[in-house]
Amino acid sequence: MAADRLTHHLKPEMLTVYTLHNPTKLMTELRLRADVNGDVEILNAFWDQTLITGAADVVPPILADADLMTATDARDLEAARRIYEQPIAPNLPTA
Repeated sequence: MAADRLTHHLKPEMLTVYTLHNPTKLMTELRLRADVNGDVEILNAFWDQTLITGAADVVPPILADADLMTATDARDLEAARRIYEQPIAPNLPTA
């Protein structure tokens, strides 16, 4: 989902939700049921929230990039390249 929000290039097959709250409570509030073959994954947010810049409803771009880089699909890798070139590379320190 972050790749779509950041690049408008890739439609997600699966939605990963990172939350600061109890995942079980979130599942109850959203009326989700556990399904090993489902297309929603709920995980605990593990990064320092003060580091978030840009859209508050999207994971840090570097996390989206890293997730896409584990894929073998060319479209995922292209989206990862776009994310790296747009919000990541311009913010890296220069030598």
